[in-house]
Amino acid sequence: MRQFYTHSDYTDALLNIAAKHGASDRIAAYEYCMNKKWLCGYGRVTDKGFHKVTANFYKDNP
Repeated sequence: MRQFYTHSDYTDALLNIAAKHGASDRIAAYEYCMNKKWLCGYGRVTDKGFHKVTANFYKDNP
């Protein structure tokens, strides 16, 4: 069974990453994250999304 992370800070971080990649608004950012399989249908962060957030966190904060 896949584990989901429901913490909203992770979702916000993913939406910010999507915005940096050209998403024009929050809806476009959400769709980008869904296409990348970072979020499930309920807006929960997937394992893949969690790893994306933490990878960016460690990359941005030496």
